[in-house]
Amino acid sequence: MLSSKTVARRPACWPVKMAAIGVLLSLPLLGACATTNVPAPVAQAPAQTVGSDMIAAAQATLASGRASEALDRFQQILSLDPQNGEAQLGLGEAHLALRHADAAIEAFNAVVDRPELRSRALQGRGLAALAQGETGDAKAALMDAVAADPQAWRAWNALGLIADGEAQWEDAEKAYRSALATTTSPALVHNNIGFSYLLQKRYAPAAEAFRAALQIEPRFEAARNNLRLALAWQGRYAEAIATATRENRPAILNNVGYIAMMRRDYGAARSYLSQAMEQSPTYYATAAQNLLQLKAMTGESDGPVQR
Repeated sequence: MLSSKTVARRPACWPVKMAAIGVLLSLPLLGACATTNVPAPVAQAPAQTVGSDMIAAAQATLASGRASEALDRFQQILSLDPQNGEAQLGLGEAHLALRHADAAIEAFNAVVDRPELRSRALQGRGLAALAQGETGDAKAALMDAVAADPQAWRAWNALGLIADGEAQWEDAEKAYRSALATTTSPALVHNNIGFSYLLQKRYAPAAEAFRAALQIEPRFEAARNNLRLALAWQGRYAEAIATATRENRPAILNNVGYIAMMRRDYGAARSYLSQAMEQSPTYYATAAQNLLQLKAMTGESDGPVQR
């Protein structure tokens, strides 16, 4: 059984892929992710004026992770200028970041027929459909997006995720490499390349991909956790736990022990799972269950595990 201590909403002993459907924008007018010196709120602008500074302020708000505030800003702009295409795209992106997939699709559909906005609208629509689990609709929209603009890296990245789900490894590789060529978030794409390799049990190149992600973004915890998994699957257990902290060490020991058990390296599995139990500040039910599973697999007594 896998631990859930280190990655929210996903078992810790499972690689984390990143869809890049929220705040990683492909909108113009933004340089770096601006979080300071943001122009005055949209509501303070003259009612008859919608300038590029208002759009930029709303986009910067979204890029900084304040999706609800950005949603309000884009709605205010559209109340002043209902035909503002950049605001309509921003509205869709804000809904996407808030996981309002239906509202996001509606917003993107409003401008999908405008040639200058078509690729980004299709990309957004595809990402929203993917968030709903509608992979067929998502794939169609994303393919149209990259046909309209081969530099639509978020669409390429999402196509890689879809290909992984279909075990179409060559398609996934092509999609991720296309994303990597133009991405503004290379660490995320390297992580997803590593995830794809993990699915294929290509553990050595997976580890290299995760290291590439961490070289770019040293605090990328999903990539760091994924690297531990790739190392453990190669039997490189000591390296896998080398970067553990006091707080996450029990979960990492459990995960390494679980992988060792799956590799039939029973001695190592027993050692790491026992350490997970010993070093956890509270009773570690997941590690205890894994030890019971290990005993069953090795024919040992299945009596209760003691702290």
